[in-house]
Amino acid sequence: MFAANPHVSDRDGGHTLNLHQFARDGVMLLGRLQAGREDTIRLAPDLKENLAKADTFKADIVKLVDGFMAQPALIRFY
Repeated sequence: MFAANPHVSDRDGGHTLNLHQFARDGVMLLGRLQAGREDTIRLAPDLKENLAKADTFKADIVKLVDGFMAQPALIRFY
């Protein structure tokens, strides 16, 4: 139901956020939240799969944009 979303920020003109770089920088990545109650949460063991989906989504978006930019255009605004 929910596909991976591109991780971007508009801070300082816009930057791609790279989850793999976050991990290399010491950020602890966790699986998605499955449930929570009072002082306990349950996380899904699907981090690797979600990272792979996010990587595929990003690659597909790059191909789409590159393909669009390679097409001749009558008018293009930048």
